[in-house]
Amino acid sequence: MKNRLEELDGLRGIFAILVICYHFSQGPQFDPLSYTGNFVFRYSYIFVDFFFVLSGFVIAYSYSNRLSNTASFIVFIKKRFIRLYPLLFYSVIVYVPLKVYGMFTSFDFNDGVYTVYNLIFESLDSLTFMNSTPILGSNEGMNPVSWSISAEMIAYIYFGSIVLWLSKRYLLLIIGVVTTIFFFFLVYGHLQVSGSLGFLRGILGFSIGVLVYEVYKKTATKPDLLEIPYLIILVMLFYLIDLNITSELILIFPIWFGFGVFIFSKSNGYVSLLLRSRAVQFLGKISYSIYLNHFLVLWVTYFLFWKVLNLEVSGPTVVISFILTIVITIVYSFFTHKFIEVKFAEWLKGKLLKERKKP
Repeated sequence: MKNRLEELDGLRGIFAILVICYHFSQGPQFDPLSYTGNFVFRYSYIFVDFFFVLSGFVIAYSYSNRLSNTASFIVFIKKRFIRLYPLLFYSVIVYVPLKVYGMFTSFDFNDGVYTVYNLIFESLDSLTFMNSTPILGSNEGMNPVSWSISAEMIAYIYFGSIVLWLSKRYLLLIIGVVTTIFFFFLVYGHLQVSGSLGFLRGILGFSIGVLVYEVYKKTATKPDLLEIPYLIILVMLFYLIDLNITSELILIFPIWFGFGVFIFSKSNGYVSLLLRSRAVQFLGKISYSIYLNHFLVLWVTYFLFWKVLNLEVSGPTVVISFILTIVITIVYSFFTHKFIEVKFAEWLKGKLLKERKKP
């Protein structure tokens, strides 16, 4: 399994970088000249849905035949919690000083609401995995991108529960869930939702990934020749979205990502060779850190360039700020991956998955 997923890990790393590009290009504070606002960057928020689809595929691959009783379900949830929580906890805590600064200066970071009450509930919303739901009501929670981690955890519980309760019949429910949520978003008009509706977006992508795995395990096709056409069509879809023909067209992306996961899980073409390269694999390895760290780094770079150094806003300074944001995020994420994702997770694993000694 490990070797077969290297291409998908590489895609995850590249797409995590593109999410940085989206937030930089769409933030007037970060790019006041809209210098980086090309048609791909403008809609790269949609790569979050690739993460959901890939997660559904990987989890189905690993656990669809292993969740046979309540004990195995509890172990599954504990393992997923251990994977997500250390970095989530860290990223929320280090984001707090920004909001404290906002309380004293009225500086607008992302929501412009800065009170002790709001700060506490935004933190709780994120740390209880509730910030992709309306339950606590603080919208995206502390660290705005952490809503998707809430959606991810909810998708794990959803998947584990239906596999445990319905056994082999769970696929019928998943097909129904995909159909229902897809038509909900079709009526809603677009997929650019987070906060209170984020869990639906997560379950949709995750469920598509599970269905892709079912096709994957029954298919012997080697779609090497589809790699480059797939990526060309992906770029064309971004261009069509940018033409604003219809907002509902964005709904094709989770399905198209599912097709991509299928292709790159089986192919061995030239693009796969690139995705298995050391540099791209490195990005894939630290992609979770890249994703949760980048919003904080955006603000740090903003303060460095436009507040501390007080640089003149121009094309070159914006480009340098853009490049520096990506570089700092990658370097910072290397260390958080090593010391938070791995070390903290090892400690947590010892606490939650400690095996009982036999008498």
